[in-house]
Amino acid sequence: MEREEIIQSYKYHPDAIIALIEKQDAKISQLEARIAELEACNVQLEAHNAKLEARIAELEAQLNQNSRNSSRPPSMDEFRRPKSQRKKGTRSPGG
Repeated sequence: MEREEIIQSYKYHPDAIIALIEKQDAKISQLEARIAELEACNVQLEAHNAKLEARIAELEAQLNQNSRNSSRPPSMDEFRRPKSQRKKGTRSPGG
């Protein structure tokens, strides 16, 4: 609504304008309450996210440890199959 339309409406229908303003005020109050709820939820989610990021960093650090860069024994290292020293033959397999 333009300013002039509001003024004309108020002159001829003041109760309608008052009802509209009250309705908008109620809606604003609802939205403010919802914003407060969402902000509180956001704070909780940020805290939870920080905990999860710390846990991920801790687990990644554990994965990157082996007997060469920590006090873990070599038996705790991942098994890595040694590469074969043999070269592939030219004949086809089988009898």
